[in-house]
Amino acid sequence: MRKGKPSIRYADRGLHFESPGTPTNPVLAHIYDEKDNVVATLTEERGACIDEGYVDFFLGPNCRPAVHRHHLVEILPDGSKKVLHNDPKSLGRSREEWFKFLEGWMERHGR
Repeated sequence: MRKGKPSIRYADRGLHFESPGTPTNPVLAHIYDEKDNVVATLTEERGACIDEGYVDFFLGPNCRPAVHRHHLVEILPDGSKKVLHNDPKSLGRSREEWFKFLEGWMERHGR
């Protein structure tokens, strides 16, 4: 059984989204084959800390949250992981770049 909703643009190629990516939920997408087996999964993972942030007892104006890098990671059925993109926010700013990235990802898996 396939998880998520079929992609409007790429449903015929087996792309389904469980989460399109929001500030609270990372991107989570799957490519399925004709037998409903997962070919690959794309997700966003938190990486290295860029800024540790700062908190004081009085929660003054200098307080700020920690900032981490995020990566788009491909997870294959055998459990192996590979970082595909180091800056998902830049992809999110341009629909054309996002679609180009998705098309390249699906083509690598023969979809």
